Amino acid sequence: MVAPFVFPEVEWDFRLEQVRSINTSDHKYGLVLPGLGWVIWRRKEDLPEDLIFHVNYLGVDEPTFNFNFSRSATNVIAQYYQFLRLGVDGYERIMQLSVDNAKYVAESLTAMDEELFISHSQHDKPSLPMVAFSINPSKKLTFNETTFVKCLKECCWIIPAYTLAANANDITVCRIVVRETFTRNIASILIEDIRLTLLRLTDEHGHEDLVNSLKAAHNSKHHHRRSTQHRQKIDIRVRSNKYITGNQNGNSKVKKKHKHPTVHTIC
Repeated sequence: MVAPFVFPEVEWDFRLEQVRSINTSDHKYGLVLPGLGWVIWRRKEDLPEDLIFHVNYLGVDEPTFNFNFSRSATNVIAQYYQFLRLGVDGYERIMQLSVDNAKYVAESLTAMDEELFISHSQHDKPSLPMVAFSINPSKKLTFNETTFVKCLKECCWIIPAYTLAANANDITVCRIVVRETFTRNIASILIEDIRLTLLRLTDEHGHEDLVNSLKAAHNSKHHHRRSTQHRQKIDIRVRSNKYITGNQNGNSKVKKKHKHPTVHTIC
């Protein structure tokens, strides 16, 4: 759903003789709700016969191929609607914006500290609008990616952190998937929350050199009201349904957490 609109010069589809089928997960970039995916075969002969389900309850034999023929067709209708409403030009604009925002996130992470993260994304080449990164082991930090995303969750961001497949399962990767709803403003909010979360962790773990680097990386355009809960003091504690922070006088100040905070799941 991305390459045909943003990188039309890249040959990855049926223009290559070896390609027999193409599948896509539409809920990521097809602009529909989760649960819909498409698969297309080059020729009918390329579709294995044992994947075809035959039904005859309408009086004649009808071959069908889907994973669950009893599900609602709502997402299929929504997908057709998006195709008709947006067209090729609309999808080109949306996908290009997503790619640009992913590049912005990757560059902003690098701007915090050039050696803090190892990027697993190549935004100087045709790629999906997502950002994958790991904490650089050469920094010898006493916290890992799992601790980082757990603390970031306190800012209402859910970012997956998982190990790679066999032969690379010693590498843990954080992944940010950038969709059409992930605007530049939301990206700026995320970057600032990442910086503040890292500032908190590095301060707690005694990495003074990195604390100073992250403080210097503050960008006023990333400022937003949700981060004021931990801007006055790096040390944040979440207890029950309240945020407890310290004010400038060192006294505790209790702020009730929003009853229904906005949670961003980026995966």
